[in-house]
Amino acid sequence: MNMNKGFLKIGFIVLILTTGLLSGCVNEEAEEGKKKNTAVEQLELLHEEEMPDNMAMLIVNEPNKGEVDKIEHIKKTTLEEEGQQILIIPAYNGSNIKVVTVSMEDGSLIEEEDVFEQANTKDNSAVLLEVFRPEGMPQHKIIVEYEGENAGYLISYNGKEGTPHFEYVLKDTKVSEKNRTSLRCSIL
Repeated sequence: MNMNKGFLKIGFIVLILTTGLLSGCVNEEAEEGKKKNTAVEQLELLHEEEMPDNMAMLIVNEPNKGEVDKIEHIKKTTLEEEGQQILIIPAYNGSNIKVVTVSMEDGSLIEEEDVFEQANTKDNSAVLLEVFRPEGMPQHKIIVEYEGENAGYLISYNGKEGTPHFEYVLKDTKVSEKNRTSLRCSIL
């Protein structure tokens, strides 16, 4: 009788361990099911810098020729002549990217008109946007959407700290980037 209890305990422990291991594998497979954009990996290798895991899109301000040449599919669009170049790289293939105009109304930033849209992005793709980056009130916002998650980036200039070369727009926040915290619009 005691021997049967021992086998039951061992069987129960094996069952718990197996279930735990399998559930870990399922989560890993689900994350791997998201097809990461090769363009992000190309820039990681070029700059020997790892991008954040929870990134929705990478913004490269004033990209150099080497960075642009690493990307196979680039959609170029000019919103304003003589503007700054912004390379928009979605973290995942199949993302939707759009640029909208914004305005201030009753102290809130309002999304207005869609001025650019790229649906269902390909692997190793990006958008090269030419647009003026204002110091004050933002005029445009970039939005990336993937599988129901979205993130936004207000195009504005930080006169205090300048615009970093790389800005990471994260999935769990509206706007985030490395080395800069004052991107949010705060007009009284």
